[in-house]
Amino acid sequence: MSWNFSFLRPAAHIARLPEDQIKKAYPRLRWQIMESTFIGYAIFYLVRNNLPVVSKEMGQTLGYSKGQIGDLLAVTAISYGVGKFLMGAWSDRSNPRYFMPLGLFFTALCNFAFASASSYPLHMALWP
Repeated sequence: MSWNFSFLRPAAHIARLPEDQIKKAYPRLRWQIMESTFIGYAIFYLVRNNLPVVSKEMGQTLGYSKGQIGDLLAVTAISYGVGKFLMGAWSDRSNPRYFMPLGLFFTALCNFAFASASSYPLHMALWP
């Protein structure tokens, strides 16, 4: 089985618009890019930082020890650092129009799977 991620390659270069079109279109496009980046990053941040808020209740409900909850929180921090390094390098060489929504989609899938699971090893695999 071969994985084809060609759709994530950087977009093809587009010739620069004439000056009169730049002055009209670019301010609007800059705001659109800023808004979509802000909203996307806010969603990533919200999803990444929701476990500490519910960790006590989750531990009580699922019968996890403080050590197990601590392990979940630690693996979150470690995987965030590793993921930031690896995915940052990959995203710099990708088309953000597809890369960011794909990341948000997979993040949502992992969160739904995490919420429907009640196994500690599965939680350890899904949360990072």
